[in-house]
Amino acid sequence: MNKPVLVTGVLFFFHGFMFCQNKLVSELKTYALCSCITNNYRAVDNTFNSKDITKAAIVQINPISVETIESLEKYVEDKTMDFYKGYNVYTGYDFSNPNMIIYNCTEFYKSKELRQYIRKLIKIKKSSGNNF
Repeated sequence: MNKPVLVTGVLFFFHGFMFCQNKLVSELKTYALCSCITNNYRAVDNTFNSKDITKAAIVQINPISVETIESLEKYVEDKTMDFYKGYNVYTGYDFSNPNMIIYNCTEFYKSKELRQYIRKLIKIKKSSGNNF
């Protein structure tokens, strides 16, 4: 076989594989962001009922196992469970319980720690022979 054609084929294969894995990492990060926001708003007000279907859509569109989602949900809860707590630095404003849920969840979403956890989670699930 022609060596340049073989090399090109291998490069396209790995490029496609890496693109799919990066897309899945991005999708799971979005899932984590949504989970962080809804969990914390629910902690502020237990009657909070989000009509957002982002998490369900991500699970339907991507090959993600129940175990992966459960692991990610637990990780998000462990790392972000106190983002709803109020801050007393805004006493001059008419806030009854000011918080920075969106800011804190966005910082969590952008964190290297979350990306590494998701990459590790995907690698573990892949090596065990399960879907992601």
